[in-house]
Amino acid sequence: MSFSETVSRYHEAYATAVAPRRGSLMTKAEIDAAVADVIADPKVLQWLFPSDHCSNHSNDGACECAQTDHAIFHRIGRGTYRVL
Repeated sequence: MSFSETVSRYHEAYATAVAPRRGSLMTKAEIDAAVADVIADPKVLQWLFPSDHCSNHSNDGACECAQTDHAIFHRIGRGTYRVL
């Protein structure tokens, strides 16, 4: 399984964790805290990043939602995201 496929497995958990904040700006720390309530495994949390789920940004191994209409975030700046 590729890294992108692995990251994509956690897309719904990310979406669920931040759904109450739709339209809001969140920092990476706030997103990490919200996601930790849904994904309790610290080994998984250490390599999940909001930037892997952005409409306007991508990383190597990003979620399949990156740069699509299914993205969860819009990157505003380093460590700051708007929840879509």
